[in-house]
This record gives sequence, C-alpha cells and structure tokens, in this order.
Amino acid sequence: MIMRRCWIFLIVISLFAVSCRQHSVSNKSGKDNNPSTKYSQLHVPYIHVQVNKGDWVLAPEKKFLDAYLAGKKNFFWFHPREVDSVGQQSVFVWEIDSLVKVPNAFIISFPSRCDVHRGDFVFTWWQKGSGLQRAYVLKSLADGRIIVRYLDLSATKDPNNLVDTIAQGSFRVIGDDFAPGASVHVHEDKGDDLYVIINSEGDSLVCRSSIGNVKFFVRDSVVPNGVRKQLSDNQQVYVPFYGVYIPGKVAFVKDGYAAVDVVIIDRQETLEVPLLDVFVE
Repeated sequence: MIMRRCWIFLIVISLFAVSCRQHSVSNKSGKDNNPSTKYSQLHVPYIHVQVNKGDWVLAPEKKFLDAYLAGKKNFFWFHPREVDSVGQQSVFVWEIDSLVKVPNAFIISFPSRCDVHRGDFVFTWWQKGSGLQRAYVLKSLADGRIIVRYLDLSATKDPNNLVDTIAQGSFRVIGDDFAPGASVHVHEDKGDDLYVIINSEGDSLVCRSSIGNVKFFVRDSVVPNGVRKQLSDNQQVYVPFYGVYIPGKVAFVKDGYAAVDVVIIDRQETLEVPLLDVFVE
C-alpha cells in the first residue's frame, strides 16, 4: 500500500515538472499565455500597439518593470529595444540577450516612415544613449533623416549633444495635444504636476512624471499644455519647477529651438523651458 502511494506521488510530481517546463518554454518563445490577469490587477489600460518583429521601440528597463509589476516601486527608465514578437497585450523585446515581456501600455512605437517638416515636434530618444526625448525639427533631409534639437537635455550641461541627426523609424511626430510626447498637467497634492504622455488610446492616457513615475489618467482629468502656442516677451505663463507648475514671465523666446527663457516670479531665477511644457491660461 505504501509502495503504491509512493508511485502515485512520483507520477504526480513528474507531471507537474513537465507542465512547468512546457510553460517556461512557451514564455521564452514570446507567446502571450495569460496577458490580462496581472495587468488588470494593476489597472494597466489596454493600448493597441502596431509593431512588427525587427522594429525598434522604447521600452522600460526590465528591473524597473519587474519592480512595478511586483508593486514595489514606480520608476521607469526607457531604452531603445528591438522587437522579437508580439502577443495580445504585450510585446517581447530584446534586452541584451534576454527576452522581456512588456505590456503594450509601456511600449512607445515609431512608424517606419512619417512626413516631418521644420518646426514640427517629434518624440524620440537620445540617440547617443537612451532616455525619452522630445525634439524640435530644424531641417528635413532628402533621405528622410531629420536634424533636430533635443528639448529635454540641459543646454548648460549637454551643450555638445543638443543637435543631432536621426533616422526614420526612430521618431514620431507630436501631432496633437494628446499625442505621445505632448505635455499635460494634473492637479495633485502639492500643486499642478507635469506629465508627458507616453501612450494613449481613446480616453486612456499613460503618462510619465518628471521624476519617472508612470500613472494612468483619463483625458478629462488632465489639462493639455498645447503643442502649438505663440509667446511674447514679458507674457505671464506657468512652467514646471522640479515638476510642479509655478508662475513666471517670458524673458526670451528662442524661436529657432522651440524653447523659452522664463523668469520665475517668486525666485527671480531664469529657466530654459521647452515650449511643450509651458502652459498659458
């Protein structure tokens, strides 16, 4: 009797091991086996992302994504990644030599080609490294590449890295006030906080704060800063100071670079602010 129970126990254990091994292999192959359970618990919205194998996208670093999905920490740093395969609600991307499963909401995709002109704003990454960047188009070249001036790098700390030439497939035009790359502000505990939209679909917005937190909003709960705006010297505006909006006055409009120098009224301190981040009542 005891021997019979032992055999039954060994058979059950073997079947369990085979099942686990098959599940592990299917995950590594890039199949989205259970796409919705954990994401719905975290209230991650479903976002449709149109990407194909071999495309380049921006995706969060795995250690930060894992920490977020485990409910431990909300901080996202984005890197350019190559797409391996696409699931129902996730995209599998390469991080060095490992496949990482990333929810669609945290994937920033780029069309293979788009029309762009001088004066447009684009959403991209710092091409000499990583990290989200908005940029102002200085010139469109005949081969489709564009010369841009990055807006999220410091003009004082990174003066030699501000202007770059980037290729098609690595940027998308910030075409409207709720497009990925556009700025919005949200009233929170300490005031109105700056967020940059990283993804959107319908009324759902996926936004990243100035300190790297990602939050989900509906359109009615945010105020768009507006992509296109005309400013003049001494005009009163609101600009982010350490991520929170405070009043200031325009000191100088850098028309060629879509940035403005703004004097912070309470501090008499001058900041260079991307035009996308300036809010006018």
